[in-house]
Amino acid sequence: MGRMAATAAVLAAVLLGGCRGGAGRRDAADRQDPLMRRAAATAAQGDARGAVEMYAKALARDPGLVRAHLDVALLRHDREKDYLGAVYHYRRYLELRPDTEKRAMILNRMRLAEQLFAASILEADRREARAELEALRRENGMLKQRIADLEGTR
Repeated sequence: MGRMAATAAVLAAVLLGGCRGGAGRRDAADRQDPLMRRAAATAAQGDARGAVEMYAKALARDPGLVRAHLDVALLRHDREKDYLGAVYHYRRYLELRPDTEKRAMILNRMRLAEQLFAASILEADRREARAELEALRRENGMLKQRIADLEGTR
């Protein structure tokens, strides 16, 4: 009787644990889709762009393949450095799978992507400001030369 109770307790724990992992089970089911598997294989071969395109096809064919949003977010974030695209797909995944056990990790990655996007804008602004400053310095130098030339002709 003690052994049977222990077995029942272990079985109950496994079943209850499985209930809490509902989002994980749905993600695993999504990954079994043939297009999702091809997209994952393409990503594993280093072709992030091709994988993103396959995930997009999978989502167009079946919007219920929610895991595709997370996979696209990770590819855009880590490989393509498309932080805005990553944030969109992180958000979409969380909207469709709010019960995911990965929620905290995804929220952290989303914040990081937002920060990296903001930093990329600042860097682009700095490059543009440096280029504009250099152009103004050249123009200033040319104008000084013209003034010197005009003063020399008086």
